[in-house]
Amino acid sequence: MAAILLQTAEYASVMKLTMVANITLAFFEYGIKLDDEIKFLWMRKKSFASALLFLCRYLPIALSLETFNAYLLTDGSDISSCFSKVSTNAYIIYIQFMLSLLVLLTRAYAVWGTKRNLLLGLAVMYAVAAAGTAYAVHRNLEGFQTVGLTVGTGCIFFIDNKQILIALVIHIGCEAVALSLLLFKAVEHARAMQNIHIHRGNAKACLMTIIARDGLGYFVINLSLALMNVIVLERVEENWPARVSTFDTRDPTEYLLQSTPLPHPRNRRGKIRYQ
Repeated sequence: MAAILLQTAEYASVMKLTMVANITLAFFEYGIKLDDEIKFLWMRKKSFASALLFLCRYLPIALSLETFNAYLLTDGSDISSCFSKVSTNAYIIYIQFMLSLLVLLTRAYAVWGTKRNLLLGLAVMYAVAAAGTAYAVHRNLEGFQTVGLTVGTGCIFFIDNKQILIALVIHIGCEAVALSLLLFKAVEHARAMQNIHIHRGNAKACLMTIIARDGLGYFVINLSLALMNVIVLERVEENWPARVSTFDTRDPTEYLLQSTPLPHPRNRRGKIRYQ
């Protein structure tokens, strides 16, 4: 038992250092992308895309501040306070999960134009995903347990179930659908516009190039992160001390990708331009 507690304390310390690194990365990215934020968010007319960009920019900051408070400053011996802060952290992450999916579906829909049936299908899929993910997060929090150990300040706990796998599977399915839509349209346009090349300024742009530059990598990395999380959860044994968490986390790379400006293709006289 003593060996397990010692190993748990070691993992908790490592997780806290990882958390500090994630927070630092979030603020670093915010600083280096501030010029883009001013250009694409504050100096343009407000739109749905700008609202998404605002959330993508500031939700990671809000999560970082809440995480810093909950897992570095909070008195870990106060179980009710820890559970409250862990729940808040989990639901902010839930919002970021859904925001990530919304960005993906918006990117996929943008390259298909204004197809009402597609919009309806994506809206239904998004609503089902939101409900299923909320259920998974709620069930996941029901497994909250403390370990009776304090390493400095901050909450140390573990989740005694793997219900969050439901959310990950849902998002893998939705992201796979969005990626399929994107690839289908990309191949379709690549065949029809083989001789059109992208240039700077107001020149005509091949949609395939736009997708490759602004969307395809985003989709692939998001899907890879979700698959990686599923593999990690499935390989972790029930009694492994590494399941002790000092914070709920999803790879910060995804949040950095979210703040990339959304593509704004416009169809003018049959020619697609990038704005």
